[in-house]
Amino acid sequence: MQGGRLIWHIALASQERLTENQVGTPTFPCGFKRFGPLTVRVPPTPHNIIHTNMFLQLLLAILCGILAGIFTGLIPGIHINLISLILLSLSPILLQYTNPITLCCFIIAMSVTHTFLDAVPSVFLGAPDADQALNVLPGHKLLLEGKGFEAVKLTVIGSLLSLILATALIPLLIPFCKIID
Repeated sequence: MQGGRLIWHIALASQERLTENQVGTPTFPCGFKRFGPLTVRVPPTPHNIIHTNMFLQLLLAILCGILAGIFTGLIPGIHINLISLILLSLSPILLQYTNPITLCCFIIAMSVTHTFLDAVPSVFLGAPDADQALNVLPGHKLLLEGKGFEAVKLTVIGSLLSLILATALIPLLIPFCKIID
């Protein structure tokens, strides 16, 4: 236990906290256990602390992925595949400090952010990625007409709608995926 202290919060088992399930056995809210006539609040276990640590790791990975996506989206020539390849080559070292889910969250956050921001250099600088070579002509035409901001805005709206559509369709398509053993 932390600091050698164990703090127990003792409360009488009242009707507000004590509910009965269908069998008639008393059940308590999460973290409470019954010892005789008393209801005792059990302090957090190391298992809960591990989950909090993993949550913070995932949150940090998502924030770093967003920053990397901003970097790859706004700078022409730096693609998400480059950063992912560097991350993959460093994964034997990184996996000693974190888990694969954290690395996946980093890559997913980076790719979503990159999708939204890669239109800015293609419209304003005329330097698109290879997958946006055909999209640069209408965006550049709108830029020459003085509507470059509108071109970027339309691209971001299209990216947002496709993200919402993909998020809605993924749960529906899961049963059709083949499970790999």
